[in-house]
Amino acid sequence: MPAPRLRVHLAALLGYTCVALLFAWPLPVHLSDSFLGDPSGDTGVYIWNLWVFRHEIVAHHAFPFLTHEILTLDPGAVPLTLHNYTTFANVLAFLLLGAFDLVTVFNLITIGSLVMAAYAMFVFANRRTGDAGAAFLGGLLFGFSPFMSARAGAHFSLVQVAPIPIFGLVLFSMWQRPTLRLAAVAGVVMAWAFLSDPYYAVYCLMMLMVMVGHSLATIERRPDAVRTVWWRMVLDLLLLSVAGLIAGIAIRGGGRLELFGLRLSMTRLYTPVLLFTVLLAFRTWLVVRLKFSWRPLQFRYFRTAIVGTFACAVLLSPVLFAMASPQAGRPWRGPHILWRSSAPGVDMASWLTPNPLHPLWGSGQDSWLARLPNGFDENVASFSLIALAVIVFAVVRAGFRGPLGWWIFTAIFACLSLGPFVSVAGVNTYVPTPWAVLRYLPIIGAARMPTRMTILVMLGLSMLFAMAVAHLRRRVARPRLVVACIAVLLVFELLPAPRPVFSAAVPELHRIIRDDPEPVRVLNLPFGLKDGLSERGSFSARSQYFQTVHEKRLIGGYLSRLPDDAIARYRRHPVVRVLLRLSEGRALEPGMEEEALAAAPEFVHRMQLGYVVLDTGMCSPELVAFVKKAFPMSRLTVEGPWELYRTPLASPGAVPQGRPE
Repeated sequence: MPAPRLRVHLAALLGYTCVALLFAWPLPVHLSDSFLGDPSGDTGVYIWNLWVFRHEIVAHHAFPFLTHEILTLDPGAVPLTLHNYTTFANVLAFLLLGAFDLVTVFNLITIGSLVMAAYAMFVFANRRTGDAGAAFLGGLLFGFSPFMSARAGAHFSLVQVAPIPIFGLVLFSMWQRPTLRLAAVAGVVMAWAFLSDPYYAVYCLMMLMVMVGHSLATIERRPDAVRTVWWRMVLDLLLLSVAGLIAGIAIRGGGRLELFGLRLSMTRLYTPVLLFTVLLAFRTWLVVRLKFSWRPLQFRYFRTAIVGTFACAVLLSPVLFAMASPQAGRPWRGPHILWRSSAPGVDMASWLTPNPLHPLWGSGQDSWLARLPNGFDENVASFSLIALAVIVFAVVRAGFRGPLGWWIFTAIFACLSLGPFVSVAGVNTYVPTPWAVLRYLPIIGAARMPTRMTILVMLGLSMLFAMAVAHLRRRVARPRLVVACIAVLLVFELLPAPRPVFSAAVPELHRIIRDDPEPVRVLNLPFGLKDGLSERGSFSARSQYFQTVHEKRLIGGYLSRLPDDAIARYRRHPVVRVLLRLSEGRALEPGMEEEALAAAPEFVHRMQLGYVVLDTGMCSPELVAFVKKAFPMSRLTVEGPWELYRTPLASPGAVPQGRPE
């Protein structure tokens, strides 16, 4: 790379690093003792990912996509194939853990992921616009948008988004001149995306589909035909009828009727609004009269697809090997998708909500976004009002138009991110979007949370923003001043600092467990099994975070996708069934406790249960009473809300601390 270009790229990296440190403040001065996210939530599992990947390789010399460290009721290894394993970050951590502790490494990767996301967008925008200043602003918007700031404290994998703009850059290069080399690079980048977050591999595939559709489709308007007048009249009558039905249901709550012997129930607006939307779309098509035609696919496209798929498969071969293992079950299975109650999308009002993380006007977790399904972090999708203002100004006052493909790209994913039905300010309008159908497709439907497609909307918006700035800079006498002013305004608008931080402290009692030389296991109470779709009992990811210190196997656990029938198998065991039920706060059925007490001695020896850790603030008196009757254990120590108990299988050399019993 020539020296001037190298200086430009180094300056961009330095600028993004400074912004990342500012936006994460005060974390940079607490790298070894704090997190941006609560380790009792998803953050705890992401930290565990970094540890268990290295632990399997170094401590057990084992394949790191299978583990015996959690969910140890079953004798086989637990597959990590479709767990959100953050493999790319795990590899980085493997290289860094020799020099830094686990907490510091996790925080460095979090901050570094923001820098790399912004820089990847800079590289793409710089190639697309030829204007490094405008590209820097595009990267700034993409890497430090409210979407990214919110996910940095909740979804570690979702900030590892650098593969998305890099994949866009490769697609752009292939659109200009497809080659087998570029196809192989595209496959490698898609694998990189999967190893960062499986959602991002799906998004790369969707980007590819949009590019192929844009390249092959031609759209033209056909002349109007007289015969469509009658169709318009019929559709207008139908639209008026359905609109009346919708109004009647909305006002009176609907009802039930009998038609030709069939009982019809119309109490919700889903079906009437769906029918109205389809009729309106058809009516609009009759007015616009668009004609679609397709260019034929050339043979070279099939060759590039084969090469890209092969390159992706080679890089993902460890994951594919784990998927083929007997323990993996059916890791590719998707969630059962319901028409009305599947995961909702972005609320349209959230797009124009000012940065909810801002120290001056942001309301944070008290925002109205927190009351939406899946909580605050999942619903942050604010667009930059500064960026929107720049784009509008460039369009209205400077004649900026931008490539049609980028407007279409942004509009498509904005529509899809709304989820199956459009919501505005918390109100479900029942208006369906294309995602209502696309969510049922194989692979595409695996990305079940449409709110996360906001990152693709931000990709399109950031590129249009960079292009608009480049357009304006060519028309002013002092282009550097334009970049400086917009950069200051953008940083001020997007600023989320000071960030709340969560303690990384681990209770000392877990070091007692660590010092035990016996290969015993740990039972955390309340007890639970959890994945991204369901939970039985009550499980806190803090238990897996604490495991990174004591390094003993856990009987319960959390994975993004549990193995097939795991919950059913656990519930068949008498002891586990009682632990799950009492952890949920439910009463036991007659005879259930007696059966569990009879099976408890066998359970202790089979599980090699050495320690029981009680969170007294979360355990019910009934749960505590049961475990004291079921297990032969004595209390070692008390530390805050935690009590540590030892069974006879644990080493007698453990040193009690606190208030022994």
